[in-house]
Amino acid sequence: SGWASQLATLHCRKTDVFNRGYGGYNTRWAKFVLPSLFPLTENAEEQPKHILVTIWFGANDAALPTEHAHVPVDEYEQNLRAIVKHVKRCALFVVVITPPPVHGPTRLAYQQRAYGDSGRATGVLERSTETAAAYAAAASRVARSEHVALLDVFGLMLTERAVSGVQGA
Repeated sequence: SGWASQLATLHCRKTDVFNRGYGGYNTRWAKFVLPSLFPLTENAEEQPKHILVTIWFGANDAALPTEHAHVPVDEYEQNLRAIVKHVKRCALFVVVITPPPVHGPTRLAYQQRAYGDSGRATGVLERSTETAAAYAAAASRVARSEHVALLDVFGLMLTERAVSGVQGA
């Protein structure tokens, strides 16, 4: 199961864990639904506060420009900044998570499983580690400038790959 459900199980009867993740979304679409996910009150003192909100976007934004989920890195950074500013108003702690690197062979296998013989499994990567790096750097800049925590999944996964000797990213 996913990390959010594991967190919910770990904290069962201690706190509520809400997973607001939307598979396939990018920052453009998230920015659009954000007010309904995290409504803000007029009066800051009356604003209910979540304890912790994690913000993890970039993998879909970083797809090739020919993909429908693609968002240019400049717009991604602006969108992410707007999302962080909004969430800071209703959360005690905010953590921005960088997009992960892309492991080519695994991504191609996923493409084949997901799309099979439909013609959409092109055998061509629609994402790359090099492109994800630019989005990870943008996420890092936003976290730093907005004074929120950063979980550098991109860097950690590349370090793990180097340590474990995994090939093909």
